[in-house]
Amino acid sequence: KRTIDSVLRLDRDGLVWYRHLEFQAQKDAGIPRRCFEYNSRLILHYGAAVLTTVLYLLPGADKDVPDAFRLYVGDWLAYEWRFDVVRLWEIDAQDALRGGEAGPLALVPLLRGGDEPSRVLEAARRLDAMPKPQGADAMSVRLGFAARRYDRATFMNVLGKDPVMQSWLDQLGVEGEARGEARGEAR
Repeated sequence: KRTIDSVLRLDRDGLVWYRHLEFQAQKDAGIPRRCFEYNSRLILHYGAAVLTTVLYLLPGADKDVPDAFRLYVGDWLAYEWRFDVVRLWEIDAQDALRGGEAGPLALVPLLRGGDEPSRVLEAARRLDAMPKPQGADAMSVRLGFAARRYDRATFMNVLGKDPVMQSWLDQLGVEGEARGEARGEAR
């Protein structure tokens, strides 16, 4: 069983199509085939055009991964299906801050220049000002991404202890630690 990361329904002047977004944090040579399978199923399900974009979250996740699914008969290329690629580290964090939307603000820690604490804090300030649950959900995502970029001390220093301690990310760690201690005591 596989699950698709995100599908957006787009509508412009009565034309409807879909955008499949696949988020990839690690190198996976199977991405082209998997996205082709998803795309085929989505087209049949929706009965409309489906465009696929793979969003690579971290440098190296795209290394040596083709941007197309190719099917060969011997040496002959019999079929080729392409998808769009976005490498988050190539997008300037300032663009996300200028746009001010929850989704891009959550991605700031992964964007070019997103390792600057002032930009991460600005994204947090803007997300805090958004109505719940939109801002809160994006804030949780931002904390998760920031955890991939910073060591623990920098993470707590830059983001502030209170927001981190209140996040689902920290709660998950606390629950996991408690379960681990209970198992250790039981043994």
